[in-house]
This record gives sequence, structure tokens and C-alpha cells, in this order.
Amino acid sequence: MKKLATTLGFLFLALFGLSAYLYMTCTVTVPAVGAVVTEAESQRDLFETLYHEMEISAVPGTVFHDTMNPMTDDPSRYAFVTYTVRLKNDTFVMLDGVEVQLSPMAGDVLSFEDQKIVSVTARSQGEVSVTMLTEKQNHITRELTVTYTLWGYPFSVKTAYRQ
Repeated sequence: MKKLATTLGFLFLALFGLSAYLYMTCTVTVPAVGAVVTEAESQRDLFETLYHEMEISAVPGTVFHDTMNPMTDDPSRYAFVTYTVRLKNDTFVMLDGVEVQLSPMAGDVLSFEDQKIVSVTARSQGEVSVTMLTEKQNHITRELTVTYTLWGYPFSVKTAYRQ
């Protein structure tokens, strides 16, 4: 009986140590962030759709209200900036509901994501993107917050895109 208790004690300690190791080494990182700028004139249909959706408050995304400088219907003043974030999942569990939010600056009009739900499988990498409509003269350096759920709990990773 004493041998069994000792064996079970060692087994418990080994499993506890393995669990602690897996918990401490589970990391989610952002190895790369990229940005592509496209003039709004070259995507006139998308610009006009977003402009009309803003007029009726039906934009599928985040609107950054600027009452001092409201959005005009002239696409030559604006550009679309698409930020793509590569996310590295070093955990043994799939990340669900991955999305990106950005911190706006003066002159930013709105941001929107793809309408699909992004997941990153265990021990792999995935990409998620967000598109922002901003005034042309603005620089594209922004802080990005990637949020995801792991085991049903929300987590976030902050990163930045710098020119």
C-alpha cells in the first residue's frame, strides 16, 4: 500500500509539473504586421457604399466621429489602409474569434473587418486584417489590438504598425 501511495504521489507531481510547464509556455505572439494603402478613388464603389451607409448609420464596422471635419463624398481626399496581422499560436488549443481593432487618430473615418470569423489552429500561424478609411495626408502608423478567446476566456495582444 505504501508503494502505491508513493507511486501515485510521484505520478501526481509529474502531471502537475507537466501541466504547469504547458501553462507557462502557452504564448500567442504577433511576429509581423503589414499595411497596404489604396487610394479611395481606385475603389470608388466601396467608397460610395460606405459613404451612403454612414449617412443612414448602417456601417458594418467602427465609425470614428469627427464633428469638426465630417466625411465628404469626394474620394480623392481619402485612402483605404489595410493592416494585416500575423498571429503565432504556440498553445495546444485553437484560438477562436480573432479580430483586430485599431486606435484611431484625427482624420480617421471608419474601420471594418472581413465578415468571416477567424480562428487559428493550435501550434500554427494565421492572419487577420482590418481596413481603415482615413484622410490621404494622414500617416499610417497605428496601434493595433488583437483580441481572441482561448478556452472561452478573452485575451488581447497589443502591437503597432510603424512606417
